[in-house]
Amino acid sequence: MPDKPTDAWFPPADGSGPDPIKATQAAMKTPAPKRFYKSASAEERDGSFALLLDGRPAHTPARRALSVPTRALGEALAGEWQAQGSEIDPSTMPLTRLVNSAIDGVADRPEAVID
Repeated sequence: MPDKPTDAWFPPADGSGPDPIKATQAAMKTPAPKRFYKSASAEERDGSFALLLDGRPAHTPARRALSVPTRALGEALAGEWQAQGSEIDPSTMPLTRLVNSAIDGVADRPEAVID
């Protein structure tokens, strides 16, 4: 260990060079999952509208069926999934995140949520 800090420890005073905070944030970020499906759609099943990825039912993080009560919401979910690029970015899917939260976090304990 050197006795005194070297210039390599600090970014240049003029603001040029790599930003150590951004570099650390990028290194800590988990890689986005790759898109594993070609098409997303909504289909009526058992009185609700299930999100299908390549014709197979999608699931929430808790492995419950990802389905909603209306066709319009089902189609909106499918639109979010269809709009994904080569990687899946949950931050661009607010409806999916909301529905996942409702199914996984609220459905089993509605009384506690109401209270």
